[in-house]
Amino acid sequence: MNYSGNNFDINILSNRQENNLISVADSVINNKSIKITKPNEIGFYLMNFEKFDLLFYGVENKKSCRFFDFFELNDVNKIEDDIRRIFSFNKLGVKHLLEIKNFKVENIFEIHKRVYIQQPFDGIELLLLKMLNYCDYLDNGDNASLSLSACLNFANWSCSTRKQEDSSYVDQLNILQVKYRLGSLSADENKILIEVIESNISRNDEKFAASFLLRNTALADKYFDLISEDIKEKIIKYPIYTLYKELK
Repeated sequence: MNYSGNNFDINILSNRQENNLISVADSVINNKSIKITKPNEIGFYLMNFEKFDLLFYGVENKKSCRFFDFFELNDVNKIEDDIRRIFSFNKLGVKHLLEIKNFKVENIFEIHKRVYIQQPFDGIELLLLKMLNYCDYLDNGDNASLSLSACLNFANWSCSTRKQEDSSYVDQLNILQVKYRLGSLSADENKILIEVIESNISRNDEKFAASFLLRNTALADKYFDLISEDIKEKIIKYPIYTLYKELK
């Protein structure tokens, strides 16, 4: 396990916490099964400390468990294990992720990608939105930039891999909203946003997103008002809406 830069201080741990951490770390590093309180649920073991949390993946074997760093790519490579990790990860709230010190944005993308390549599933684009929301909460500019770069790589992969309806601009807009956060929208990409707004086949929610990314709040307001109430309920939970409210 490599947690460089997180500055863990084992002196702040209670004896029980210290013993648990040492035992689990021993299991991860030395591929050992150990006897410990069973995982919070199958494939999910969260260790809570006063100032940080650590997340592990536990594989039960009779009355013992073998533990893996939840976000490592090479330790657990069966598709069934990756699927369990995805289900477990989906239960974590964005703000909770900020407390998990072994969280690796690029690795959670890779776990989702290798499952999708073998067994495509619906909703993988929601991972990008969750990670963008996470990035918006990051205080450290360097960490945010690195995490956004991972988001951009995933958005590009998603756009080239997933099958979209011809009428959908969703994947393109996801790429462009990442670039908006990175401050790297080009003149040609602004033309794509104008194309979305002027298109006869784009939806009002897509026109809203494109207008916002062009920083045209009046136009964004117009298209937001045209969106149906059921779609609005979804959009207000998306990270682009948070940025939209901040821009206003």
